[in-house]
Amino acid sequence: GIQYIGFKLHKEEFLLPMSLVREIIMLTTITFVPGAKFLMEGIIALRGEIMPVLNLRRFLCFERGKADSTTRVIILQCDYGGFGVIVDDITEFVRLQPTEVESIPQNFFPAEYRILAGVSRVGDRIRGIIDLDKPLQEYLPKPVYEYKPTKKWHDNYQDLKEDTAYLKISARMCLNHTTGFPNWRWDEPDQKLRIKTTPGLR
Repeated sequence: GIQYIGFKLHKEEFLLPMSLVREIIMLTTITFVPGAKFLMEGIIALRGEIMPVLNLRRFLCFERGKADSTTRVIILQCDYGGFGVIVDDITEFVRLQPTEVESIPQNFFPAEYRILAGVSRVGDRIRGIIDLDKPLQEYLPKPVYEYKPTKKWHDNYQDLKEDTAYLKISARMCLNHTTGFPNWRWDEPDQKLRIKTTPGLR
């Protein structure tokens, strides 16, 4: 079986594979970063390492919560360092067999729940399993190239309409900086957004 860590967000319980987890820490001072991405709560310093902290409540459209004595930050590891995820509480460590994990019925959850790889059903307990390797396109209700930039400096994803390589990009690739995108499309002579290397490779 596969070992998972259980945690609570809002009133829901989720699971993450333990293979992704580096450590669990108590909530520490989070420094706000102006202009940061929507999911980024800020940055923390952990034993001299600066890392981003993500807020999954925003992704799942949960109301903003208040930190208390049970709030924790799960530090996940990627090739280029760690990053944190704020959770309300750690519930358990559990090993699940393949027969205890079920696929999610289509349209069973709201669109935001596309981040789930499946659900664990043990007795009456049902918990969503978060998947960082699912293609990001599966999280979205429409193709990425149909989204229009809301600010002048936002990238215009219409440039990807003829490029299907973006379909392979996962959340883990974004965190590992291995999406294949250059840091800025302004580096391109024609200022068009394009994937320069195979997603998933350095």
